[in-house]
Amino acid sequence: MDDLMAQFKAYTEVTTQKAQPKQREVDERVRLKQETVELKEWEIMTADVNSYLEEDRPVLRKMK
Repeated sequence: MDDLMAQFKAYTEVTTQKAQPKQREVDERVRLKQETVELKEWEIMTADVNSYLEEDRPVLRKMK
């Protein structure tokens, strides 16, 4: 029984080690996507509304 528990513990540790790089990669992708969204929002907030087409201006004003 102790041998089985030791094998299970080893399996769990190996599985965890394999999952960590994948989780970091997912976290990095999420972070980059969030930064992109924030940058886009910042560009909209700081944009000169008058430099856009007339039909886009009301939407941009609402977004500010």
